[in-house]
Amino acid sequence: MFQKDPGTKNKLPQKEGSFDLTSYSNEIIRAISQIDKKKISSCSERIKETLNENYQVIFAGNGGSHAIATHMACDYGKGLKRHFREKIKVSSLGSNNALSSAIANDFGYENLFSAELEMIGGPGDILVAISSSGNSPNIINAIKKSKEMSIYSIGLSGFDGGDLKKLS
Repeated sequence: MFQKDPGTKNKLPQKEGSFDLTSYSNEIIRAISQIDKKKISSCSERIKETLNENYQVIFAGNGGSHAIATHMACDYGKGLKRHFREKIKVSSLGSNNALSSAIANDFGYENLFSAELEMIGGPGDILVAISSSGNSPNIINAIKKSKEMSIYSIGLSGFDGGDLKKLS
């Protein structure tokens, strides 16, 4: 079962058969230095416009990235409320356990986020999709669904970015 894990494509630095923290830290520093500040600024402005126009920001993440997505929805919802007079519309796909298990059971886990996005999203919204590998099928399907629904998408990924980098 674990041979199908899309994260197996990601290679962590090794030294003498063990994880090499120094190389990993240097890789993180290198990756941070390569972040395109114009893209960050553009995404920030787009999110600000979305909230100002009373549309919603929808987060999605799988596994550990789900924890990040949920945390971001919390920070945006509570943290930004003090800066806006109107409601802040944010959500994190997959956070309703009963709904998630029903969707996964009936439509497959790979369709979990796309099915929920279809239920709550609409034109003018933004989807922020998070996947460390960039290859999680449920995240990729959510990005594809967002395009069908005219929902702007932002992808956050690690390693080489995977398919998420190409699609968002």
